[in-house]
Amino acid sequence: MTEPGRIRLEKRLQHPPAKVWAYLTDPALLAKWWAPNDILPVVGHHFHFDMGQWGKQPCEILAVEPGHFLSYSFAPGTLDTTISWKLAPDGEGTLLEMVHEGFDLDSPMTKAAFEGMSQGWPDVLDKFAAKMAD
Repeated sequence: MTEPGRIRLEKRLQHPPAKVWAYLTDPALLAKWWAPNDILPVVGHHFHFDMGQWGKQPCEILAVEPGHFLSYSFAPGTLDTTISWKLAPDGEGTLLEMVHEGFDLDSPMTKAAFEGMSQGWPDVLDKFAAKMAD
């Protein structure tokens, strides 16, 4: 689902929240489905995603509720967006909500990024689910 300047998706996963959390916060596991990184789920921690042709994107952890919620800035100074992950138990699995927001749609570069990421995030979450099943 998209709204102006905001991408919001939900994914039901057949894995418990603890495993989903690990795939969001462990650098090696996160790199399996998204990008190499040096994340540490501690508020104020600065880290980078190596996005290949788009370069290393700086990030900062904004909020952490271990096992339940993670939020970080993404590409401050260029995109100036925020990515948040919310985990909720769902039977034996997890309901994962991802929100990527803060896109300035008046900026051509940011609008193009929003349009691309609106199309790309569903595939990234499918890869996330597939890598967890490996």
